[in-house]
Amino acid sequence: MKPMLIATLALLALSLGLGIWIAAAGTPYSTALLIVHKLTAVAFAVLIVILVIKDARQTGMTPMDIALLAALAAALLALLATGGILSAKQQPSALLRVIHSVSAGILTLGAGWKLLSLLVG
Repeated sequence: MKPMLIATLALLALSLGLGIWIAAAGTPYSTALLIVHKLTAVAFAVLIVILVIKDARQTGMTPMDIALLAALAAALLALLATGGILSAKQQPSALLRVIHSVSAGILTLGAGWKLLSLLVG
């Protein structure tokens, strides 16, 4: 399971780094960067779900795990929705950018904490 954990952390870092690069480059967004960013984000989401399910089957779900999973799911949904709108608009609103950035922060912190706890535990 450790190689999958490392791959998931790498995908998280890559997606986050690409997102920062895209935001810094400004509009219009680079299509190539957007595609790679979206693919790494989807791959990360799939792997984190697989890891959380495997961990839940092995150790059981604590109330903290359920709260974390709910926060991760909400952040992921917000990221998907705002990311789609941001990439489609020529002049995205500042509020959408803030929601996208805050959701990315929540997802990064929550998923990073879970992945690191799985890696050391």
